[in-house]
Amino acid sequence: MQYQAYTPAALRIALLFGALALVVWLYLARPWREDRSLPAAEKAAAEANLLRAERILEHLEREDPNNARAHLLHAHVLRRRQRTADAQLQLARAGQLGLPAEDGRREFGLLYAAGDFGLAEGALLFALGQRSDDDEVLEALAEGYARRRNWSDADYYFSRRVELDSDRVEVRLARADMHMTAEQYVQAEKDYRQILSLSPANYRARILLAHCLLADARMREAEPILEQCSRLRPDSPDPLIGLAACAVERREFERAAGFLSAALELDPDSTRALNDLAIVHLMQKDYESAIPILERILRLDKNDKSAALKLAQALRYTGASARARELEKKYQVLDKEEEKRSGHGRPLR
Repeated sequence: MQYQAYTPAALRIALLFGALALVVWLYLARPWREDRSLPAAEKAAAEANLLRAERILEHLEREDPNNARAHLLHAHVLRRRQRTADAQLQLARAGQLGLPAEDGRREFGLLYAAGDFGLAEGALLFALGQRSDDDEVLEALAEGYARRRNWSDADYYFSRRVELDSDRVEVRLARADMHMTAEQYVQAEKDYRQILSLSPANYRARILLAHCLLADARMREAEPILEQCSRLRPDSPDPLIGLAACAVERREFERAAGFLSAALELDPDSTRALNDLAIVHLMQKDYESAIPILERILRLDKNDKSAALKLAQALRYTGASARARELEKKYQVLDKEEEKRSGHGRPLR
């Protein structure tokens, strides 16, 4: 009998293919060996391994379609994956299978908080009573009250989140943004400055601090921050628009127009820059220059009532009275529509 001699190279290749075959076998065998229990799905969800959690839950539901706890956890996983409609179906199925209402209340509140806060509010408050440091529930309550413009309650729940972890930049940013929306500039400023002490490279906090100061008419304090922001982000029109506002405050109209023109080179469709440039021309009684800018704003947004009114006023100064009257009527219609919308959108509390 003759034996085939293997060279060292051939032997290495054979060993390599053997190892590769073993890896493939282990990979293919894994689905049959992995833990597919409810605790395993809970562990995967807690570790944010949502795809694995969902795979395990789908397996469990095929084996036992009447497992209410599996359906509840599946609703939780699907919500976190932003599959709201599917999550709602899973939660409803858990309820049909006899899940106690109090056990599903937290998930119900979190699931419906963004779409119907009034429906979710009670469930969220119940969940918070069960666990006072539940950050996800605190966030849903804070954002829900902020959407209602219930600033005192929104501040309370945002502040609870900050107290739980005072070094979390994103939580302080959320509270500062709420204060800005509520025109509570002193409180917003404190948060933005604290964020910058924790994260000096945070551009968003820096530019929003500048806007906060501008809104409070503190131009001298805002200007050096805006200049720094412009150096940090030379491709952003935002600091340039702020610097133009500082120049207007000093009645340096030509300098302001230069900043705004530079901003429009970066973003030709910036209605904010266009509006501010039109105002600069109107302040100088340069109506001929303001009119085409205001017309451009209305082409970008036909429902911009402020631009319609300014354009009507500029046209009157140039003698175009008939067109000015049309725009004044348009402004009145838009104003009534906005008043009607705001009337229907008043906070419930």
